Amino acid sequence: MRMIHSSVNPEGDPLLYEFTQGIAFDALMFEEEISVQKAWAQALHLCGTLSEDELQTAERAFDEIAQLMKENRFPWNLEDEDIHLNIENWMTNRYGALGKKIHLGRSRNDLVATTLRLYVDRSLNRIEGLVVELMKAITGQASLHHHTLVPGMTHLQFAQPLRLSHILYGYLNSFRRDLAQLHACRRSCMETMPLGSAAFGGTHINVDLTQLAQTLGFESPPINSYDSVGDRDFLLQALSCYALISAHLARISQELIYWASTPIRIVTLPQRWATGSSIMPNKQNPDLLEILRARTARIGSICSEGHSIYRAIPMSYTSDLHELKKSYFTAQEELSLSLKVFSHFFKELSFSNERAQSLLQFGHILATDVANQMCEAEMPFREAYLKTAQWVADADALGKQVHHMMGEGDTQHLKETDQRVDDPKPFIDSVERRSQAGGTSLDNQSSQAEYWRLLLR
Repeated sequence: MRMIHSSVNPEGDPLLYEFTQGIAFDALMFEEEISVQKAWAQALHLCGTLSEDELQTAERAFDEIAQLMKENRFPWNLEDEDIHLNIENWMTNRYGALGKKIHLGRSRNDLVATTLRLYVDRSLNRIEGLVVELMKAITGQASLHHHTLVPGMTHLQFAQPLRLSHILYGYLNSFRRDLAQLHACRRSCMETMPLGSAAFGGTHINVDLTQLAQTLGFESPPINSYDSVGDRDFLLQALSCYALISAHLARISQELIYWASTPIRIVTLPQRWATGSSIMPNKQNPDLLEILRARTARIGSICSEGHSIYRAIPMSYTSDLHELKKSYFTAQEELSLSLKVFSHFFKELSFSNERAQSLLQFGHILATDVANQMCEAEMPFREAYLKTAQWVADADALGKQVHHMMGEGDTQHLKETDQRVDDPKPFIDSVERRSQAGGTSLDNQSSQAEYWRLLLR
C-alpha cells in the first residue's frame, strides 16, 4: 500500500514521510475515526452512492480495521501519513472499487476535524471523571478535619486560625470551576460538525448533513465550510482548561510540600507515595509533589505552544494544525496521569491535629481578635489596630503571644493572663465568630460538607 501519487504529486523522499506523518497520534483516535467512517458510509448509502451490499461490506471492513487497531495488528504505512489514508488504502487493497469510492464528497480536512472533535469530547469527559475522583478524595479528608485548627496564612506568614477543612473545601471550589469550564468546552466541541465541508468549500453530493450530525452527536451540520475545516478553537479552549487545572494541582501541591516540611510537619507523607535519600537514612521526600509541580508546568507551556501555533495560521486548513493536534495529545496524557496519581496520594495523607495545635502558639494569630474585641467596646478599628500592633511588639519582646497578655492603662505595661498556653478555646472562639456565609464556623463547615456530598454524588 502506498500513498496516492499523481503527476502533480509524485513520490517523495522517505524522510519527508517520516517528518510529516502523525500516525502515532492518529492511532489514539481510531474509535472516533471508525465511527465517522461508518456514519459517512451510511450517508453515502442513503443518497444512493453506495448500494446496500456495499454498505454492509464497508461496515464489516471498518469493524475489522477497528479490531486490528485495537490489537495493534493494523499494518500502518508511514507513506500514507495519517489514519484516513491508511484506512482508505487498506480497503482499496482488500475490496478494490469500494475502497476507492468511500472518499467521495469529503476531504481529509473535514474528516480529521470531525474525528478530532469527537476525540476531544471523549477525552474531556475522562478528565472530568478524574477531577471528580480527586474532589472526592479531598472531600474525604476534609470531612475528617472539621475540628482540626491550623494557622491560616497570607504571604506564607501565620495570620489567623482556620479549620483545616475550610482550606480543603477552598481547593474544591477551584476544581468545581474547572468542571464548569470542562463542560463548556464539551459543548463547544460538539456544537458544529465539520464533516461535509470537504476540503474547505463544502461537499457536492446530496448527503443529509443534518441527519449525519445527529448520528455523530453534533448540534448542527457545518455553518461555514471554510471555517469548519480549520477551526481549532475548541482544542485551545480544552488546553486552557487543562492549564488551569494544572495550576490548581500545582498550588495544592506546593501547600502540601510546605505543610510536610520539617519546621511545619502538619502533614505526614504516605510511605507508599514518598521516597528516601540515597545517602541520608532519615529523609522522606515529597518527590511526587515536586514532579507534579514540574509536569503541570509543562502542561501550561503546551497551552502556550498551542496558542503560538494557532495564532498565525490563515483560515481554512494548513498542516500546522497537524502539529497542534500533537500538543493536545501530550497535554491530556500528562494531565490524566497527574490527576490519577494525585488522587491516590491524597487519600493516604495524614494530618496531625496535635502538631497543628502547637503551631497556633506562634505568629500572634489572635491579634485580629484582640483588636476586634476592643472595637466591641466602641473603640474605632484603626485605633484598636494600632494599639494591638504595639501590644504585639511588646509581647514579642517578652517572648509571649499577644493573646496571653492584656494591657493595663499604658501599652508599655502588660501582664500575663491566667489562661493556659495549650488552651484551644480562644482559637475555637475565633473561628466560630466568623459565622457569616463563607466563614469558618462549624455550621458553615457542615453546610459545605453537605453541598459537596450532594454535588459529587
